[in-house]
Amino acid sequence: MSVDSQSSHQRYAEGKGYPFLLLADEGGQVAEAYDVKGLLGKNQRTVVLVDKSGVIQYYKRGMPADSDILAAIDVLSPVGA
Repeated sequence: MSVDSQSSHQRYAEGKGYPFLLLADEGGQVAEAYDVKGLLGKNQRTVVLVDKSGVIQYYKRGMPADSDILAAIDVLSPVGA
């Protein structure tokens, strides 16, 4: 979650080869809702994966390894589902 622009997120995701969208929270409202606002109004680095029902399935402050994030995604969307 970041206040960076959607185009910045898209470039980052494409560079990493992510098969999913990243949230651009330019106004900071989502950061407040997910309790990731840090000092001085900046977001704390946090990874949140939400399933199709809107239930949080993965929540990690800091920057987990790409492999951890992708493993969590695999659990949410198994092959053939």
